[in-house]
Amino acid sequence: MWTRVTQRDRINQSKMAGVWLVWLALVVVQLGFGAYGVVITKYAKENNADPLIFCLIRDTGSFPVLLLAALVSEKKFQIPSLR
Repeated sequence: MWTRVTQRDRINQSKMAGVWLVWLALVVVQLGFGAYGVVITKYAKENNADPLIFCLIRDTGSFPVLLLAALVSEKKFQIPSLR
């Protein structure tokens, strides 16, 4: 009735959790790129907006998100030296 969980089972479960996180990240990124294309085609072309402004907004909005993701994943903040 009861099964014994071995160390190998725990390692396999943690690997599968990592795989699912990667799949989730890929789906979120694809949805983000798809939504950006919809916004550009619906709003910018109807209102004759400049696509460069949308690129600037996208880059300005993505910088803090990527910075926070890097800080969380690396768990430290390192300034590169110029030497």
